[in-house]
Amino acid sequence: MRTAKKSFKGRLALTILAGLLAAACQDAPVRDDVVGLQVEVTYAAGLSLDRLRFLVIHDRAAYRDPVERPDPPRPLSSTGEQLVFVFPDEMAGQDVTVRVDGLASDALKASGAGSTRLQANRLVVLKVSLGDPARCGDQALAATLEECDDGDAEPGDGCSALCLVEEGWHCDQGSPTTCFHCGDGNCDAGEDLCNCPGECNTTVCGDGSCCLRGGENACSCPQDCQEGLCGDGLCCVSAGENTCDCQLDCGMEVCGNGMCCSKSNETATSCRGDCAFGCGDGACLDAENTCSCPGDCGAGECGDGICCTENQEDRCTCPDDCGQGSCGDGVCCTATGENPCSCSKDCGASACPDGTCCAEGAENRCTCPADCGAGDCGDSICCAIAGENEANCAPDCKAVCPDGHCTTGEDLCSCPQDCLAASCGDGSCCAAAGENPCSCSHDCGVSSCGDGVCCTALGEDRCACPQDCGAGSCGDGVCCAADDENRCTCETDCGGGSCGDGVCCARTGENPCGCPGDCGAPSCGDQDCCPQANENVCSCPADCPGTSTCGDGVCCAATGENKCTCPGDCPGGDCGDGLCCRIRGEDVCTCPRDCGEGTCGDRVCCAPVGEDGTSCPQDCGCGNGSCDAGEDVCNCAQDCSGATCGDNRCCSAGSENPCACPADCGTSLCGDGVCCEATSENPCTCPGDCPGARCGDGTCCAATSEDACNCPVDCPGGSCGDGTCCVATGENTCTCPGDCPGGRCGDGICCATANEDPTSCPDDCGACPNTASGFWLSTSADVSGSGIGGLPSWNAGDALVLGDPNLALEPGGSAGTLSRAFQLSSFAADGSANIDGLHRVGRDLTLGTSGATVEVKAGDLLLSTQDAETLGGIAVNFNDVVRFHPAAPGDYTTGDFTVLFDGAALVISPTSNNLTAFTLVEREVTLPDITLPAGTLLFSQNGPVPRKNLYMYIPTSLGPGTTQGSRTVLLNMIPLGIPSSNPLSGLDILEECVVIGDEILPAGRLLVSVPVSGRLSGMSEDVLPHDVAEIMLTATGTAASGTARLLLRGADLGLDNPAESLDALSIQP
Repeated sequence: MRTAKKSFKGRLALTILAGLLAAACQDAPVRDDVVGLQVEVTYAAGLSLDRLRFLVIHDRAAYRDPVERPDPPRPLSSTGEQLVFVFPDEMAGQDVTVRVDGLASDALKASGAGSTRLQANRLVVLKVSLGDPARCGDQALAATLEECDDGDAEPGDGCSALCLVEEGWHCDQGSPTTCFHCGDGNCDAGEDLCNCPGECNTTVCGDGSCCLRGGENACSCPQDCQEGLCGDGLCCVSAGENTCDCQLDCGMEVCGNGMCCSKSNETATSCRGDCAFGCGDGACLDAENTCSCPGDCGAGECGDGICCTENQEDRCTCPDDCGQGSCGDGVCCTATGENPCSCSKDCGASACPDGTCCAEGAENRCTCPADCGAGDCGDSICCAIAGENEANCAPDCKAVCPDGHCTTGEDLCSCPQDCLAASCGDGSCCAAAGENPCSCSHDCGVSSCGDGVCCTALGEDRCACPQDCGAGSCGDGVCCAADDENRCTCETDCGGGSCGDGVCCARTGENPCGCPGDCGAPSCGDQDCCPQANENVCSCPADCPGTSTCGDGVCCAATGENKCTCPGDCPGGDCGDGLCCRIRGEDVCTCPRDCGEGTCGDRVCCAPVGEDGTSCPQDCGCGNGSCDAGEDVCNCAQDCSGATCGDNRCCSAGSENPCACPADCGTSLCGDGVCCEATSENPCTCPGDCPGARCGDGTCCAATSEDACNCPVDCPGGSCGDGTCCVATGENTCTCPGDCPGGRCGDGICCATANEDPTSCPDDCGACPNTASGFWLSTSADVSGSGIGGLPSWNAGDALVLGDPNLALEPGGSAGTLSRAFQLSSFAADGSANIDGLHRVGRDLTLGTSGATVEVKAGDLLLSTQDAETLGGIAVNFNDVVRFHPAAPGDYTTGDFTVLFDGAALVISPTSNNLTAFTLVEREVTLPDITLPAGTLLFSQNGPVPRKNLYMYIPTSLGPGTTQGSRTVLLNMIPLGIPSSNPLSGLDILEECVVIGDEILPAGRLLVSVPVSGRLSGMSEDVLPHDVAEIMLTATGTAASGTARLLLRGADLGLDNPAESLDALSIQP
């Protein structure tokens, strides 16, 4: 319910108008589901008005007798008055004019008028401002107030007592006006098919008369019928109305109709067929990724699994994404030891001086001192260039075998008694010493493919020279195009592909529409409907299923649509367009350019060419007593009694209309006033012509939201899978997720098919059986004078426990007791250590799947430190994750340390980046779009790399120097509101529900602390460095999303200064 607006101070008495319309005072409630009109009247001050006379005009006639209010008269408010009319439902979409006269003691003081269109289920407001008085019968035509004024108030002469043009008449615009009667045998100016059907068979759009009978309406002729409005019953495509902007007229918006409707929350993700057009549509879809489309997918970085050449990533700069490099891959990677000597194919041929002493190129201290250093006598090289000879340097230049010395000219081949190795460059190719054309071209000649030696220095590999290097396969580190390996068929060797890399990879969803650069231009018949290439149900039915219909926005000649049959889709029709369109009133007389020249006898009486009853009685004669050809009850009532369908004249007097006789009256269209079942019009498809849509009328009407659930009598066959979520038949997000999407833990439904139970979803399934006794915490610095009872000071290497008595969490206020549980510094060789990450193991678990596996026990501590340390005699790097195993359960004063995760394998660029927070997944846990297996390590890091990512590392083996596994990005933390300038300082994840401090925390939640204050997603206050927040994820990946809440407020515990900022956290089982 709603109440009429109180923008006017005056009030009019409540009145009911004989069942046709009602008027109510401004404070009376008006129902939302009626066709209503609120007339707001203003007038000049000083008129002393005591009454208003209202006249509602519809179709050039008074809708009913004038209404005068208030009754009895009283002084009207100086600021205006208002009156509300309520109409029958069938008036929705109709145009009305309201004339208002202001009276003072029965004298006319002011007049005004306004027009509007009534709308279904809506109270339309019409503002009328009164001006000079208009007196009907004074011979002065008042524009907008009177249609005529012939100088009298007598009806029957064409101008009624209300100065309205009477039916069957038309009047000029003179003062006084002169009126003409239809029936004089001529279709005079101002007469048309509506006001003079016996003499006129056409309508003229623009003549000021809205002729519904002639097919004019707000859509086809807005000049005469006013601009269309949403709610008028006409779905006017040419005026921009559609299922998105006007569901009242055009029906419900549905995904798949070719229109992307943001008002219905359609996006490229939720409605790909309508909204997805490729990179730039706001959704990261198909072959798009952070490399090919960073605008939709976010900026890429090394470690995201995509080898992005646009970001200068290759096998040298980013082996995590692009695969391990090898000689011959086109990249000279000095980081892996490649140089002109070891890999001339990538780095170019070795030449002295180039900084590399290349023995294979016969370089030594004699031939290239710039690269190999200066030589001297006794270096076993007889250097003639430096003047050495047998006389002045016998140790290098005189060869005696055996003499106990391997001198110049001697090697393993020529003097095995003295020499253990051959010397490349001595002119002797010594196979026994491993010399060959690859290792020593100076002595053995230049290596070439087919010589039996696989020479990687010259770029030979199993792809370039299989004769020497043998056959290979995907995964051997060589990307071999000859074996059809590329970024699509073999990511391991060739790196991950992306749109724009020249390879059309169907496996990753690339196709001609989404990635024409790789797959070629889209074409009709390629089984992919591509809107970007202007493919639709008309232009390419082979790819785009469905059938083009009038009103779908596509002008489809293949289905017979043109400017005449479907002007909504094919605009611009007019006389001269080559189509003889009877719907527009065109014939041989009105439009000979399209319909041909008329002649006497063509049954069209054409006055412009001189035809009349004398010159062409066949077409124009009437009154001869015989109903001749071309005559009927419309054009010759005195001779004829019936109309003939097919005589090119639409005769309403003979019951002809666009539905009963489309041959004469044109195709029936919604809005022509005729409810035509033959053209599938019904109360749903055309409420303006067929009023009264309701459940039970035999039509399943989506426009009025009828479906198999709320109206099974009209919409039979409702069942799960029909697209309607029907609660009445027991459908919900669990029993029928296809019709009722959005099921999740917390929706009030315990869904066993979605693996919900009291453990995974206590909110829906009842109490959680798991409890925790508190938290393990560590701070960023040493603390003294804390002010916390029983714990005045502690070190940055201490682990604290927050627990009972009085443990409580937000939102009711944080409380509990802090105590010291573990002192890492007591195990450090230098007596000082700073805990940088902490996880208390809650269950026995084996980490790793092959190779070096490790078993951790419940009660073990996993730790990382801020600096490199020696703990219990074990050297620990600042990026390592170490295990402390207590000698006795619960006794953390003695125990032993083991390096579990080697930071060199865990962290990206471990020498410049630092592990900041981590947690261990101890039991498989399902997040919104990924399941994490037990044994997964989650961590964040800082340093030169982007700090926005939370990583997951799944180990296959563990230990110092033997840690191996896969590292991927779990989620981008920026959409969650975590400050991008710093990563996390503390992290834990709930694999199952847990009750802690009387709060139930569901499975899948993240617990985090941050080193700087920030406003996390969904929160109304900042999270401080002393606090712990709980995050409920709704999506992971680069477009991660979720909402957070404050779980633990550090200030309530006394943690409130920078040294007391949290640096690690873990739940205490």
